[in-house]
Amino acid sequence: KKRLQVVCSNPRILICRNFMSKVECERMIRLSLPCTKQLPGDQKLRCDPGAEENRDKICSEDREFVETMERRIGELVATPPHSKETLLNVNGTPPDGSYISTIEDGKLVPR
Repeated sequence: KKRLQVVCSNPRILICRNFMSKVECERMIRLSLPCTKQLPGDQKLRCDPGAEENRDKICSEDREFVETMERRIGELVATPPHSKETLLNVNGTPPDGSYISTIEDGKLVPR
């Protein structure tokens, strides 16, 4: 059984080491890029790969992969996915801390 490490109590932040394999992590990053948005005035990038607005940007196999990840998270925290739950989202910061303008050929393009 995987162990959770509490990083912060409020808001609740947990770490589960080795939750995803390297291949799964790379796949999640790749499938998230076409849906990624940069919030106004922020360097952080956000993607909601399971959101209806992104449905046409992700192939059916990748949508199934996202749903599998959501189920695995649910099993880990003993709360299966349900309609009132926030969708799985992917957050990140560009490695150089820059703002992005677009994503071309699967790569972030700085402003």
